[in-house]
Amino acid sequence: MSNPNDGQHQSRQTAVIAQHSATPVSYDTHVSEAPKPKKLAVFVAHGMGQQVKYETLDQIAQGLIEVEEAKGRERSEITIEPPVVTIKSDGSTLHGLKLKLLGDDGQDREVHIFEGYWAPLAEGQVRQADVIRFLFTAGLNGVRNFGDRFDRWLFGEYRKYQSRTSLTIFLLIALAVIGSLIVMDSALIFIAAHSIADYVGVMTDPRWQWISVLKRDLVTTYDIFILLAILFGCALLVGSKAREFAIDSRREEIRTKTARIKRRRNALRISRAANLISWALFGLTLGATVLCGVTIPLLFYAHNKRRMIGETFWAKTIGQRTDIWLNDSVSYLFLALLLLWLGWLAVKAIMKFSGAMKFMDQNSTRVLLGTLAVLALVIVVVFKLAISVYQSWLGLGQFWVGVVLEIRANISLGLLVAVSMLVRRMLVQYVGDVALYITPHTLDRFNSLRDKIRLYVFEAARAVYACRSTDSGETDKPEYEGVFIVGHSLGSVIAYDTLNQLLDQDSIAGSGKRLDVLDRTKLLLTFGSPLDKTAFLFSLQREKTSREREALAAAAQPLIVDPKFRDPEKFDWINVYSHNDIISGRLDFYDPPTHSKTRQLISPIKNIEDQEATTLLAAHVEYWDNQLVFQKLHQKLTERHKVSRKV
Repeated sequence: MSNPNDGQHQSRQTAVIAQHSATPVSYDTHVSEAPKPKKLAVFVAHGMGQQVKYETLDQIAQGLIEVEEAKGRERSEITIEPPVVTIKSDGSTLHGLKLKLLGDDGQDREVHIFEGYWAPLAEGQVRQADVIRFLFTAGLNGVRNFGDRFDRWLFGEYRKYQSRTSLTIFLLIALAVIGSLIVMDSALIFIAAHSIADYVGVMTDPRWQWISVLKRDLVTTYDIFILLAILFGCALLVGSKAREFAIDSRREEIRTKTARIKRRRNALRISRAANLISWALFGLTLGATVLCGVTIPLLFYAHNKRRMIGETFWAKTIGQRTDIWLNDSVSYLFLALLLLWLGWLAVKAIMKFSGAMKFMDQNSTRVLLGTLAVLALVIVVVFKLAISVYQSWLGLGQFWVGVVLEIRANISLGLLVAVSMLVRRMLVQYVGDVALYITPHTLDRFNSLRDKIRLYVFEAARAVYACRSTDSGETDKPEYEGVFIVGHSLGSVIAYDTLNQLLDQDSIAGSGKRLDVLDRTKLLLTFGSPLDKTAFLFSLQREKTSREREALAAAAQPLIVDPKFRDPEKFDWINVYSHNDIISGRLDFYDPPTHSKTRQLISPIKNIEDQEATTLLAAHVEYWDNQLVFQKLHQKLTERHKVSRKV
């Protein structure tokens, strides 16, 4: 009997005894080769911020592998050698990864994963001023759209939705925080300039002494913000580490096939408790930031007006003891956290060193020991020289005491610089990409760049749809029976635009040139998506637009034009979000309202909350470590084949 895994047709002799005859009749039969697995494609668009090429693609692959392993399959049954697939279309080359998933019908699915990698196009293009302008514009639009209802053109008419009041409030708070940070930075530059001038002997006149008192008041103001920011950061860290422990426990369960459910649940409970504290501290930190923005100009005015030399305004307001306690608390808290961090680094370095020593060859060990000996010698010589300069150990000790006291006196200013740099970096890297892509209603210097991003991702996605079968005799058949579109964060907006453009072009393509995008697109999976927020913030309401103009703008979005593009038997749209992710949210503005008859004709968006995205702010990227997104994608990839209804 033939091997069922053998791909060739095998002959065998079969003996059959005919009726009313004792003579057996022999004839040849063939064992047909096993049916080839269905080929499916996943196309993913990554989110905002710096992204390494193929990182997003690999995250999708590893997530699907983990879901398969959780079902009891071995990695060797899931991966395909070689793991890389390459497709070419119109001169462009696209590389992807291959996996083999087991379908609900018992048949394998060969899944090829590709990505639309657009990050290099946006890198370094956005400045801080662009981000501030974007937030300011978004805030004004939010105020303009603030009201009892929100009108949006959908499926041939205006639809009425509830207004996103909370979003407008959050944007106004964001604008106040950005403005306050600018005020804080400006005051910091002023104080630094005064310190330099004082050091070189300029501005020593008594009439400038009020600035020294102002500096003490500013330090107290900054300390209120820094203290709350440190506590907020600690709460985030505790929640994040507890969640990481839960994720590691889950992966260990899958790897060792040993249940650790209780440990994982306890870790998630700690993470959620820390998240509740984080929300409270986040609100207080935002309030402290706005307080700084309002207080600093007031302090400048008061000190310049009164030319005070003695007691500070904060000491008068909250009491001198409270003022001193506040300043000391920030210093001691920071030093304690710094010591903990240094201790943690030392332990990690020792463990890393001891582990590395086991695998070093003899020559590397000699080089390492020689380097450490020279380093120890340099340290001894430097200490000897320092003692000679300061004449004794006591003199050297006094020098370091002076250094520590100076650091303590200015620690708030240093921490403020660090926080300011971190906020500026996050604004430019994350909000900057949004500012670059999501302002199509304005004509600015990013127009050509937006078009490049759209075209680049569109061409990559089109190559997937246009790829033809390489099997002999089936060259006119599409390589992939189904295509699944995935988009994270800003990538969800780009994926939405790309799918709309593919549907639009396919609907006007001539006979023989269509890619059957409508029939072959099985899923649009968005997570961490700002689509609803952008629809609300950058829409033009009735008094500034017309029915004809809105219909024209919607024409480029087939997914909200004709119900046939949202056929329940052909297409699903799943959106995963978290309340701890301030960028994402439910998507309600791409479906007709609940009472509309049109809603019964389409496949409405399935909004699903990710309960494991538990860290405030960081939840925006925690979807990648959770199972929900990959479970939903895996479920659609492996479900039984549906017979599509003809339109």
